[in-house]
Amino acid sequence: MIIKGILVFAEAVGLATFLLTIMMGLPCIGNIAGTAFFGALLSATLFFDKTKLLVSAICRTPAGKTAFLLLCAAVAAGLVWCAVLSVKMSKAASNYPKEPDKCRTLIVLGCKVNKDGPSRMLKRRLDAAAEYLLKQPSAICVVSGGKGADEPTSEAKAMCDYLTAVGVEKDRIILEDKSESTEENIIFSLKKLDELGIGHDETAIVTDGYHQLRAGMIAKKHGLSPKAISADTETSLLPTYWVREWFAITKEMIFG
Repeated sequence: MIIKGILVFAEAVGLATFLLTIMMGLPCIGNIAGTAFFGALLSATLFFDKTKLLVSAICRTPAGKTAFLLLCAAVAAGLVWCAVLSVKMSKAASNYPKEPDKCRTLIVLGCKVNKDGPSRMLKRRLDAAAEYLLKQPSAICVVSGGKGADEPTSEAKAMCDYLTAVGVEKDRIILEDKSESTEENIIFSLKKLDELGIGHDETAIVTDGYHQLRAGMIAKKHGLSPKAISADTETSLLPTYWVREWFAITKEMIFG
């Protein structure tokens, strides 16, 4: 009973973690998948005897047993894949420039802009960029992000305004205000740098840590081997976006 109680508690916490972000109005594949996973685990634990009877009934026929074993194998393979991706994501997030004075170009990836300015997630990215830029006065940055239908201004402009307000000189900020995706962030930012004759051999991408692996994968397709300046994601949001990124990275690997 003690083990069952521990499992129920852990699964209920996991379920609540993902449900919370759905209730916050942030539904996505990350919290939907997390809710389904922990909901299934919690149901199986709470109704363990009925679950055993159901599994026994399914496995009475060869076809049912085969289907159940295939399902178990798929779940196990999925968990291993997610573990592998998590290790890669963590490694990518910590790829900070070893010689900051030589890494003089940042590409800051955009995020949601609210009526009163950058969202909390975008502010964290900008704070990470500002900390670096203020320590490295010779560095410049491209702020990248267009204007969504529900945004009062382009992400690039909101980012520029925020950075100048915290002390970064405006002439060190290049605006890229047309992109609508991570891939466009990278492509259009590199185009801006090329148009200005600015080299990007030593470049760092500024985004949330969970996002660095996929951003780096996209950047490498376009000839860039970036370092990472990672913003901290809010603890309550991290599980949802981390799981969502598993799906996004897998899609990027398959479809490019």
